[in-house]
Amino acid sequence: MFNITLLLEQQHYIFQQVIKIVEETCTFGEIYEAITEGVFGVCNVRVYVGKGDGKWNNLKEGLYDDISLMSELELKYIHFIVHTKENNIVQQNQQFERNTFDIMMEHFHKPYFPSIKKEDTQQDVLYNDVIALLKENQKNGWRVDQKKIAKIFIKQLVDLLWYIDPHHDTLAARSLYLPNIFKELSQYQCNSNYNKFYEDE
Repeated sequence: MFNITLLLEQQHYIFQQVIKIVEETCTFGEIYEAITEGVFGVCNVRVYVGKGDGKWNNLKEGLYDDISLMSELELKYIHFIVHTKENNIVQQNQQFERNTFDIMMEHFHKPYFPSIKKEDTQQDVLYNDVIALLKENQKNGWRVDQKKIAKIFIKQLVDLLWYIDPHHDTLAARSLYLPNIFKELSQYQCNSNYNKFYEDE
């Protein structure tokens, strides 16, 4: 004689009964089919067994496990937990929400850099090159909530670099040199410059 409990969706109580197993019964699946009469199907069914002391053991093979283990282990209680399609949808939605939250958090912690500009002027080219240079050398960037600070910093830095761009030789004559990191900017690597204003004179 075994005490059978069937639970449906998030462990809501359905019914409990005591049944006698006939000798021809081989698997837990046969017991499950007998008490449910095929109403819930056999998908997403977990099987637990126990001695009645509050401790339950999940059967790895579930419905396909051999019923003989009940007598071998002196077990008297069988617990079927059925997860219906509706419950699966809820679980999938919860998983989706968790995934969405994870994505949002990843985005929040992802280093922020201002967007590049359309290169209508040489100063725009300098701006974009500075962004690329900082991405390469300042891996951590700024936080998403520091967008305003980042944009102000980049603008002021580009304005300064643009202003001194034609005067590197003059500054060097006075022992004032461009920091090495900015010498990696693309135009300086080509022995050129960005601000062409004085070249047109």
